[in-house]
Amino acid sequence: MARRSINDAAKVFIAVFVLGPPIGGSLVLIGLQVSQWITSAPTEPLLQRLAGLGQLLLVTVPLSYYVGGMAAGIAGLALAAYIAWGYRFTLWACIAAALIYPAGFAVQALIVASKDSLTPALIYAAVMAAGAVASAVICYFLLRRTSLVRRLNAAPQA
Repeated sequence: MARRSINDAAKVFIAVFVLGPPIGGSLVLIGLQVSQWITSAPTEPLLQRLAGLGQLLLVTVPLSYYVGGMAAGIAGLALAAYIAWGYRFTLWACIAAALIYPAGFAVQALIVASKDSLTPALIYAAVMAAGAVASAVICYFLLRRTSLVRRLNAAPQA
């Protein structure tokens, strides 16, 4: 198996770290907002609700790095190491890398958390996992068409 240059691995890490948190955070926020709209009786017009959602998204993008930055960094490093060792940039590799942080958080919560804090910790891990997987899938499909990914997935040169 041919190893790849550190430049390719760094590009993968940067792409995952820059794109991941805003995509995952926005998707989680939209999901929460839409579920609230579905479960409650609407008291304001649709345009006003959509404008409020747009304002929330503007705030979410910078905050998403605070909430999901570490998860994206860990996923980016894992995926960059995977690519650096010569493996292909695949959807399953992206999903597996994205689930490292939420799975580690859930295991840590099971080991350390008390009965009172276990349920919220596991809910947090599940929400992080949902956002991470959705973000990984979207990042993969965004990056799949770039020359970087085409070059990474090409047959190694002899």
